Amino acid sequence: MNEVKLAMPNNVRIWRSPAITPVLDTDAYSAVDAIGTKQQVSGAPSMGIIRAITISDDSDQASDINLWVFDSEPAGIADDANFALTDADLQKVIDLVVGDTRRDGINGLVTVEYPNIPYKNESGELWFQMACVGTPTYAANALNVRFVIEY
Repeated sequence: MNEVKLAMPNNVRIWRSPAITPVLDTDAYSAVDAIGTKQQVSGAPSMGIIRAITISDDSDQASDINLWVFDSEPAGIADDANFALTDADLQKVIDLVVGDTRRDGINGLVTVEYPNIPYKNESGELWFQMACVGTPTYAANALNVRFVIEY
């Protein structure tokens, strides 16, 4: 799906990212492992409020996900490696979103969080990286992440 830009009342504009699909290890993750590698939210507005983040999970893993949001490109952590941010990357963190609100679609799960995170960056870059809380086992291409931003 392509990005969606909607004009709302009172000049409020909404931007919805296309699905971002990280490459995943198909072995079991350990708690606090990185899920996929760093990902750029391409085309995101240079400033706005992150109103919603949706994570769809085709593998039907009932495991919480920590999604770290950065205002510029982090060094990142290798997939399935212990999630430990560098001091430099800690300075780039906008917020941490805990994905723990799941809806069961029987064959998969959808996590939707409404973090309301204001941000502004001159580079126009927005990045994220995920880490698991439990010990999920994902299929290849099982996770899709979408951002909804008001700008």
